[in-house]
Amino acid sequence: MRDGLVDVSYVTASYTPARHILPLVAELPGAGETAEINSVAYNRIHWKYLDKANEYKGVHLLGVFTHGPGQMFNTKRPIRTLNDLQGMKIRTGGGIAEAMARALAPRPSSSPRPSPTSCSARGSPTACSPPGIDRLL
Repeated sequence: MRDGLVDVSYVTASYTPARHILPLVAELPGAGETAEINSVAYNRIHWKYLDKANEYKGVHLLGVFTHGPGQMFNTKRPIRTLNDLQGMKIRTGGGIAEAMARALAPRPSSSPRPSPTSCSARGSPTACSPPGIDRLL
């Protein structure tokens, strides 16, 4: 965007964690029941506190929002307890979700978010987490 290739851009903080650190607070688990609740809270926090850190220096930030609680999909076996995750490879979008997956299962995999159907259709990783896994906890 700064190079003039596009006029407007959509950025996901998890995909640029070295550049955008404070926005990751919006991805912490247990924040709210819906994307609307989470986004209103994150928007208020951003403009009151986080904007002062100037993490978006050089661009004009139009607004901030976040997603609702995430889901996990897999094609191997039912997941009813945390123990059921053992041995599974979990794909996340990175950031907080990746850190949580690492704590839950020994084999997290981070990559840009595919559709849940394409992730499970490929058979690898064993479980997909688009975009977070906070509802499991």
